[in-house]
Amino acid sequence: MLVESILLTLVIAAWRKAGQKGQWNPKREEMFQAAMNKLRDPEKLIKLADLLEKDGHHAKAYVMRKRAALRKQTDAQKAQRKEAYEKGMKSEKIDAILALAKAFEDLTATGAAKNLRERATYLRNRNADLEVQQWKKYNEKREASQAKEEPPTVPDKPSTIPAPAPPEEPAPITEDELENPPEETESASSSPNGVAHA
Repeated sequence: MLVESILLTLVIAAWRKAGQKGQWNPKREEMFQAAMNKLRDPEKLIKLADLLEKDGHHAKAYVMRKRAALRKQTDAQKAQRKEAYEKGMKSEKIDAILALAKAFEDLTATGAAKNLRERATYLRNRNADLEVQQWKKYNEKREASQAKEEPPTVPDKPSTIPAPAPPEEPAPITEDELENPPEETESASSSPNGVAHA
């Protein structure tokens, strides 16, 4: 308790020294992060949020108040949050893990949100690796089966489908037909290609 009071006093004093009203600089960001991570007393976080608000840093004040609300949670709420976090870390459902990470981030539980996002990234990469391995195995099996394939063999039994009949040959031309060819009909001789038209 005494350590937190000293820390709060130092943060406020350094805050005023770090810059003019309305200016956000790296030194102030460093102090903001230290307060968010180190201060456990919600009342002290609210005092800092008021100071941030007064300096015109509304978004940072909002985040600080959310952190104070997180610190004020009851033991039952903390147990529920812990249970949800542990389920998320064991889950295989990437979309659900990312949704849970967003919920934790909204509560300003940024450490838990970061861990959940890392879990989702791990699962995404692992699933991609598994998919590549499955494709490799599939291709290896396919190539092995293609290499083992033999040309089709002739069946032992004759086919039950009858063979097609040979085409009929025209009757041989006799000597009489060669000497006296049949006369063409009038309709066949009148067409240019010799085909009769009806």
